[in-house]
Amino acid sequence: LPATMAVWLLVAALIAVSSGGIDPQYTKSLVLYHVNQITFSDSDLRNMNTADQAGDLYFDGRSKVLPLECAAKPSSHDCYNPEVNSSVPLVITKLNVSVDARFTNYSRCNLVNGTYSCSCGSASCPPQVGTIPVRQMFIEERKPPPARSAAWVWWRYNLANYTGGNWYSTIGDGMCQPGSTDPCYWQVNNVIKRIYKNCSDQVVTTAVVDQNPGCFRSCPQPSNTSSTCWINCFYSTTLGADSGAGPLNVSQALPLRILLNAFEAPFLSDDPAKNGCPAV
Repeated sequence: LPATMAVWLLVAALIAVSSGGIDPQYTKSLVLYHVNQITFSDSDLRNMNTADQAGDLYFDGRSKVLPLECAAKPSSHDCYNPEVNSSVPLVITKLNVSVDARFTNYSRCNLVNGTYSCSCGSASCPPQVGTIPVRQMFIEERKPPPARSAAWVWWRYNLANYTGGNWYSTIGDGMCQPGSTDPCYWQVNNVIKRIYKNCSDQVVTTAVVDQNPGCFRSCPQPSNTSSTCWINCFYSTTLGADSGAGPLNVSQALPLRILLNAFEAPFLSDDPAKNGCPAV
């Protein structure tokens, strides 16, 4: 009987593969987050980058340095990235996605002239889902900043080490199509919730301010998130007092769970009293 059962399981797997879809032997369910402009569909991830919870916390958290970064280095990607710095309202979408877990290299996907596209060097991007750990991308594959770098350079670097997490790329050619017999590598199962990014940002910011209110109150403009004083308070509270002058000292940083909980709360409720954000 066990041998017979094994044969039937193998036959079922072969039938599933031949009929298209993600190979059931390698199917994995992921909860992913994506930031983009509200004008785009909430369930379309073709040629886009997404992240797990910690990875998206890094993507969102590093934007706090933009007023300093863009003043010092206007050519920085995030200064003109429409998923970061946009006149169109930004949203964060939380989705349940099935993927083929035989991952390939991460592809950089960006919104250019209203269209998403991915870059894989001189070659076309493979259809498989790409992934890369945040620490690998921003810590292990880069040299530490020079010792006398500006504080914002160290904060960006240290934040990647602090949050960790993973980024993903989903190429349009790899998306599962209804009724298709072709193999595919990813599909959106459902949209869990979509919220305005500024609502999410406010919840995370409040969680940080509550940990060190005296620092923020000491700023000439305690609510001016573009001021050097406010930005310094945000990162020194999150990453530690010395985080703007050298490598991360984890013993000085806030427990990561505080920020992860604050990031997740808006998706769990619509009630502002529970740090919730309304679905859009």
